[in-house]
Amino acid sequence: MSNTLEQSLIALMEQHSLTSISVGMIRGSDGKTFPNCYAQGDGFCGSAGHNLPLADEVAAAIAELNAKRSTETTIELPALVMGEAA
Repeated sequence: MSNTLEQSLIALMEQHSLTSISVGMIRGSDGKTFPNCYAQGDGFCGSAGHNLPLADEVAAAIAELNAKRSTETTIELPALVMGEAA
């Protein structure tokens, strides 16, 4: 028995701990269509589109998301002094 598109997307979300996945097809002004995908999770987003078949674009978006998840960036800000201490 084959999975529905909805079941396949839910399985992807479960497997990769996604909060959302957006998969689409876009038609350019030249009439050509191309796939795109956004995969979100843990406050990050991976995206891909335009060059590969849809399944490969989905995989690329999830791979980009996972690369962002594994990279922690520490942003140091100068201390803020407020009130009378300023």
